[in-house]
Amino acid sequence: MTKESSQVRAKKQQKHINKLVCNFISKRFLLVPTDENGNITSQNNYADLIGLSSSVLTKMKEEEGYKVPLATIYNICQKENISLTEFFREFEKEYSYHIRN
Repeated sequence: MTKESSQVRAKKQQKHINKLVCNFISKRFLLVPTDENGNITSQNNYADLIGLSSSVLTKMKEEEGYKVPLATIYNICQKENISLTEFFREFEKEYSYHIRN
């Protein structure tokens, strides 16, 4: 395999992982966003609670996904009161087949 083809393959894999992370975040936190009291809230309010713009959340919900910075995942975890370890454990449990294949 040439260096170029391995780089192309790595970029495709990165894009695929980003898409899966976005899908996970969307399903777990964005379909029915909640405020700090657990009440259903708007996407705009949820975005404010985690320190992001609503447009970033919209990008995450799009089919092609979004290149999610770790800081964004961390902010979501802080708001949802879960650790990064728990986040990635749940992510891997749900998407392990898709990651390995």
